Amino acid sequence: MNKANAKRDANADPSRIDRSGEGGQPLTMPLIQHPSFGSQPVKYDVTYLPDDPDGQVAITINRMRQYAREDAGSPEIQRELRNALRSYPQLSPLEAIFRWGKTHTRFLNDVDIVTPIAGGLKGVGNHPIIETLVRPRDLVIMAQPTEDCDGHAMYGASMLMAAGVPPSDIWFVTVAADPADPTQFSHVYLAAMLNGVRVPIDISHGDYPGWEVPAARRYRVAEWSLNSPMESLLLFGVAAYGAYKILERRAA
Repeated sequence: MNKANAKRDANADPSRIDRSGEGGQPLTMPLIQHPSFGSQPVKYDVTYLPDDPDGQVAITINRMRQYAREDAGSPEIQRELRNALRSYPQLSPLEAIFRWGKTHTRFLNDVDIVTPIAGGLKGVGNHPIIETLVRPRDLVIMAQPTEDCDGHAMYGASMLMAAGVPPSDIWFVTVAADPADPTQFSHVYLAAMLNGVRVPIDISHGDYPGWEVPAARRYRVAEWSLNSPMESLLLFGVAAYGAYKILERRAA
């Protein structure tokens, strides 16, 4: 997990880029190509973030929450859930989702996801790319579904909601797990309340449902409900600084 966020009009004119993102609103960006989406144009947008790392994480989590909830009912995620359940009929829905995600998605750091298109990103200037998000419904149509921990957490959350788990019973868990920098959040995964039991779900790094970063390596922890009433407040509380991108496939 790095930290950050974005949104755009699929028919933007590159000569008339909306630069209001410097005041907190998403920048509308031109279409680009990304090898993971083949010949289909990719739309992306950019939002400038505060210099405060915790503020960056809060804004990122809120966009992750938005996309996970919106995409749970999408045809792409509904199809992905059916494939998972059919492939592992002997397992519970949670275990089937976990196993399917482990075998059909790949972990890749943000910098490596952005590298193939870095030359085509316009309007960011000298601002660093703090975070890259691929929303769940787009992740599953990639030639090789690839994301870092935040993408896997969004994917898992969408799949759980598609399977009937209410958002009030799902959390994003952010942890500071790097001993070299124990004050900053560096990883995110899921936890869900199932049959009255809290179950950690780390598709990107865990070997089984229930695994999470060992307590001795969790220097800081925060849990973020997918049913938070603070969504709209945080989504629009963005200050100008670093740049945050989300890759999306072109709207149908």
